[in-house]
Amino acid sequence: MQQRRQELGRVDRLVAGRGEINTIHQAWDFRPGNNFVLRMDGAYKEAERTIAVLSPDFLSSSFAPSEWAIALKKDPTSEKGLIVPVRVRKCELDGLL
Repeated sequence: MQQRRQELGRVDRLVAGRGEINTIHQAWDFRPGNNFVLRMDGAYKEAERTIAVLSPDFLSSSFAPSEWAIALKKDPTSEKGLIVPVRVRKCELDGLL
């Protein structure tokens, strides 16, 4: 979990350097007792882009495919650049990512 927080911190610093961009992190913004599915749905409806924090943890997560698939549905040809992949650790990409 600590490594994941460090990875998200790196991504936040990268994003912060690009102007006024707000992020929503499951690890930081979802509180115990929140309805996870409803919070994710709200986050995706609100989001302009989805940052895929590429790491072995992300790729082995049971939720990762759903997370980037929603963004892919909004921009199936990637013309709008709605999925922003950021590799934070070496990992093997397979399939659409």
